[in-house]
Amino acid sequence: KDSKNCSKIVDQIVNPLVPVTAKSDVKPVTCFGSNNGSVTLEGLTGVAPYEFNFDNRGFDSATTYSGLAGSVAGTKYTYIVKDAKGCTETYEITVFQPADITLTAGISTTYTCDHSATITAIASNGNGTFTYTLNRGGSAVASNDTGIFTNITAAGVYTVTATDAKGCSKTESAGTISALNPPKGLTITKSALTCPTNKVTFSIT
Repeated sequence: KDSKNCSKIVDQIVNPLVPVTAKSDVKPVTCFGSNNGSVTLEGLTGVAPYEFNFDNRGFDSATTYSGLAGSVAGTKYTYIVKDAKGCTETYEITVFQPADITLTAGISTTYTCDHSATITAIASNGNGTFTYTLNRGGSAVASNDTGIFTNITAAGVYTVTATDAKGCSKTESAGTISALNPPKGLTITKSALTCPTNKVTFSIT
């Protein structure tokens, strides 16, 4: 209404406030203790553009955060999303990592004159589906997915490396195989034939 008491009605539509929401895409740590987890954040509702405050690092426009540590039970992180109207919402994510690879290796059949040696290795945890590599003196000599290495006759210090589906690995000692030392250079001596027994005595050295 103006100074002369004239008035006009104006209709306005007031839209309801849309809560701000976001989603996260979390990548776990690949290998035990690697600290290479990551998360990508995305604003969904509210008024764009969005800003994020991840793990109390302060608000900015970054959406991907890497180098995150995880744990087998899960390490929790908090982030806040804020839209252009200043509306905020808080979320929590969890970053996991696989359990550390457990590997046992040893000589299951010793090397003798009667048979060659066998080395057996068993791995667990990690990301499953292991490939085993037999090493002698630091050099790979065989590889398979069973962990059983047969027909070993070369002397040396052996280790086994187990590598899982994501390239995580662990190496353990498998033992030392010694070269055979069979008897050689035998000396046979005999005494003179004696009477009346007609016997000869032999000695082997």
